[in-house]
Amino acid sequence: MEVFMNKKIVSFSALLALSFLVTGCKGDSSVVSEEQPTDIPSTSGPQTEVTESVKPSDSYDSSWTPGEFAISDAVQPEVKNPQGIYNNLGKMRRSQGREGLPQQGEGNLLVVPVEFADDLSNSIAIDESVRDSLNSAFFGEETSDKSLPSVKKYYQQSSYGTLSLDGVVAPTVTLSKEISDYLVTALAQGTNVVISEIIDEVYDALFDNSETYYLPDFDSDDDGRIDGLVLAYSWPAADYFYGTSQYELISSLLVNDVISPKDFVGEAPVASTFFTSSRISQMTNVKNDSHIYIRGVGSLLGIDSYDDVKGNENTGLFRAPLAGLDIMDGNIQDHNPFTKYMMGWIDPQVITPSSLNEDLEISLLSSAEASDAVLLAPEDTGLYGEYLLVDFYTPYGLNEVDVEYSYAYNPYGTSRKGLSEAGVRVYKVDSRLVEGKLGDYSMTEEEPDFDKTFVAKDGNTYSYQYDFAFSNDSVNEYQSSGIYETYPLVELLSKRGANRHMVDYTVTFTNEDLFLEGDSFGDENGAYFYQDFRFDGDGYQGSSLDITFEVTSISSNEATLKLRRKAA
Repeated sequence: MEVFMNKKIVSFSALLALSFLVTGCKGDSSVVSEEQPTDIPSTSGPQTEVTESVKPSDSYDSSWTPGEFAISDAVQPEVKNPQGIYNNLGKMRRSQGREGLPQQGEGNLLVVPVEFADDLSNSIAIDESVRDSLNSAFFGEETSDKSLPSVKKYYQQSSYGTLSLDGVVAPTVTLSKEISDYLVTALAQGTNVVISEIIDEVYDALFDNSETYYLPDFDSDDDGRIDGLVLAYSWPAADYFYGTSQYELISSLLVNDVISPKDFVGEAPVASTFFTSSRISQMTNVKNDSHIYIRGVGSLLGIDSYDDVKGNENTGLFRAPLAGLDIMDGNIQDHNPFTKYMMGWIDPQVITPSSLNEDLEISLLSSAEASDAVLLAPEDTGLYGEYLLVDFYTPYGLNEVDVEYSYAYNPYGTSRKGLSEAGVRVYKVDSRLVEGKLGDYSMTEEEPDFDKTFVAKDGNTYSYQYDFAFSNDSVNEYQSSGIYETYPLVELLSKRGANRHMVDYTVTFTNEDLFLEGDSFGDENGAYFYQDFRFDGDGYQGSSLDITFEVTSISSNEATLKLRRKAA
């Protein structure tokens, strides 16, 4: 149940396993009784459908101006009344109690430099140069030598112009307490209590108390929350405390994490929050480096990380399905084509065996410049299913800087760089879904119906929850629901068939693993592993692809493939 109170919103969705209480039914056809079976077929239209969040005409006051106590040096966002588009990924995250930035359209970020009360006593202050550096990293037009473009420019380019993220760097907010006070509270009540308290104080300083900013300028879906808030603390980075008893606690409070309405304690005026920490003296060195900011904002967009966080429970080994070659994995380069498909940034050409009556030659422009990709599958299941995604990688555009320079905070080591040669990439995707009721999930072959509800035994009406059944982690979070398989959500395939990309804690995917001119997939000339390639299905007994392809030519910006139906 959600209760709207002026500018703030009270949310009781505290955990991923809990669903929102629906205050009104949407019609008998979409309501399932608790005693009825849960596998009722449902449809929600085309899987690539997007729904524009159109604000009511009377919800935006174009005459608004800063209030009497507004902070005088606050820069107002250039984009007023942003109109975001929340596609099925956005709807799926909302079913989990997660909200955030729109996947397409317009959105505004609010970046807030934050000091603790004891920062001032230590003569640490966020001056104008620091605010300028933050503005450059998030919204700047220029790119420094060793960094990706700003967050704004990166997502404009990665989305091929379908997503426009703008925003402002706010005046510095000095909190009322010292960090030691917050640490005491965190130990006693948990970190989410502290984070919620800090966010409320930031909100009050910039909105309620001063009326410096107008909430609808940061609310593209008109839900009463800021879409995306970034807190940039002046406190030392967590690594400063590495090896101390405070490290875990400080990390959870200050560094590179995302909190959503499901995590808030009490009032939740913000849909999603990314927070980072860096001592002012360190900011000089990283001031124009946007890598980690881009990844953090990716989380605010609803994109989960693709790195194997926990590793194998028995061996302790990690598998690195994307070999670190993705901004949501190794913190480098462009988003992969599955992410872009999921976000609605590309619409891949779908090819199934039944559509291949004769050999087909297709051309793929560089994914650094064009939204070209091809989807190969036994049958067309849309976004949710098992398939291959094929695109043409080139070491320029958003990929270029990480080919030439090593990113200092790459979790796979500073020697990990982007691939320096052009080649065809093949990704295996297993994006089948689970459907949940009050935290009890099961696999489903139906398209998600985000309007479907059920009546629980307590008499209340709840929404169904949806999520991808698998992730790139070696541990499946749905084991409690009896789903023990740990198939990767998205995996980069090597032409050699060596698809565990981390060996003895070293990532091994190189230029030689790309599909180059003359290489093939699925026939006797390619890697043995792919000659009888099958999808996951039930214990690797899934459907055969029954499609082969050969890379017939590669130029600086285009690759040509010849596809044929595999002989019976």
